[in-house]
Parts: sequence; C-alpha cells; structure tokens
Amino acid sequence: MLQNDVFYNRQRSGYDELVSYQPKYYQNIQEMQAINQFGGLTTDKMASDLEQLVLDQFIDSCSVEMLNRFEQFLHITGYETRSITERRSIVKVNWIGNIKMNRTQIKALIRAYCGCDSEVHFTHEVMIIAKISGSKSTIYVGDLLSIFNSQIPAHLKWTAVLETESNSIKAGRSICYWRYDYAKCGTSPDVSTLGEAIDTDIQVAADTRGYLYDHEQTGNVVAGTNPRIGTVGEQIKVTVRSNAISKEYLSEYNLSGETVSGTTPESANVGVVEKTTVRVYAHSDSYKYDIPQSGSKNEREEED
Repeated sequence: MLQNDVFYNRQRSGYDELVSYQPKYYQNIQEMQAINQFGGLTTDKMASDLEQLVLDQFIDSCSVEMLNRFEQFLHITGYETRSITERRSIVKVNWIGNIKMNRTQIKALIRAYCGCDSEVHFTHEVMIIAKISGSKSTIYVGDLLSIFNSQIPAHLKWTAVLETESNSIKAGRSICYWRYDYAKCGTSPDVSTLGEAIDTDIQVAADTRGYLYDHEQTGNVVAGTNPRIGTVGEQIKVTVRSNAISKEYLSEYNLSGETVSGTTPESANVGVVEKTTVRVYAHSDSYKYDIPQSGSKNEREEED
C-alpha cells in the first residue's frame, strides 16, 4: 500500500495553486475569481479520483466498492456481515491461493489471514503450525477450513495447529477411501459386441474334367435352324375377291311448285337482299290493225 499521495496535493488546494501562477491584479476581478474557483474545484476532484484509482490497485487500500468487485471476481460469498478488515483478509487469501500450492504458498496464506509466521511440514500429511500473536484478535476456524480445503489438493490429508499464548486449536481434514465396483465397458446394461475374429483356413485345389461336344459339319445345317429356328418374318399368299351388289331405294320428292328453292333439304343462303332502287320507264308503240266493216263479209261464205 502507498504511504504517500501521488496526485493529490494536501499542502494547498487547486484554487490556491492556480492563483499562484496568475498576476496579483487578477484577484480583484470577479470573473477571474469565478474561473479560478471552478478550475480549482475541478482540479481537486480529478486529483482525488486519480489518487483513489491508484489505491484501488491494492487490496489493503481499495475502496468498499472495489472490494465488492474483488469478491465478485473471486466468487467469494457469505462475508457481507464481516468487517472490512476481515473481508480484505479473505480476498487476499483467495487471491494468493490461485496458483500452484507449495510450502511457500501455505505460509503466505497463513500470513495473509492470521498475520503471523508458520511452519509447514510434508510427511504422510501436511502439518501446519501457526503461532498467533496478539496482532489479530479474531480468527475464524471455519474460514481456515474453507481456505485450506479449497487450496490444498483433495487427495492430501492436512492438519493445522493454531497456537496462542493460553491454548492451541487443532483443525484438519482426514482422507477416507471407498472401494467401488464398476462394470467393465461393453458389459452393462447389455453386452456390446460388434464383431468376433475367427481363425479359418480356405483350401483351393484344381480339378479338370473332359466334356464331349457334338457339332454339325459345315454345309449340313441350314442357317437359322440350329440351335433354334430363327424366323424374322413369313410371307403369306392371300386372295381378295370383290362382288358388285345393287339395291333399289325409293326416294320421295316434292312436286314442282310446292317447295321454295333453297329451303330443301337445308336453307341455302348464298347472299343477302340489299335495298335497291328500281326505275320504270313508259314506252308506247303504235300498231295498225285493219278491221272489216260489219256486214261486209259473209261468215257463212267464208265457212264454205
């Protein structure tokens, strides 16, 4: 933890610092006084925040807000009711223990939590002896059990002896072994057999036999008859005879003048009647006709 401030000037404020760099007659100008007061307040706030930013880098000097963030990062819960000093000790112990565990690390854990030196011996178990002085008045045995159980490998037995001026406290972890019978792979719940190798011999021997085949000589067999008849088509002679047959049929027809032309048997309209103009001219001719006078001719004589 830092012993001195880095950014914050505790000898004089930011306002006094700004005024010291300005001419003295600025002190009688109200506008400059207002500017210096605002600038000094901003400088002091910035210096204080930067100073706290540096202090938050260390567990022993960080703010409560930063301490809560450390606990969330390390997944530490259940210590909200403890004092700030105790919470800082728990955070330091968990931060130190996140590396490989050895004698040096165990001593560092004891010093971080108890604030005292310790002895660590490795035999068939891990023996830790811590001599607690009056520097730390309150020590929770449950915290030590939680710390060592989470940091020391689970297969190791460990014992911690906390010695004070009046008495001693002994805590630790014992190891028990349990035998567990498990089924072989591929036997439970059912036997899983994908295949089986079987030694087999295959013997192969050559065998020859003679076969007699009768074949026809050339010129003795007609093509397309052996071994079977091969007929693609056949010509058949057919005679077609045609006889003339006559029959009489009676046809009834209408007499002339009874049927309008173009209506029987069906209407036959070749054209349409359009409106036309017909002009008629009068024409006269004269003829001379000789008529004998009445009584001039004897009808009887003419008859004779």
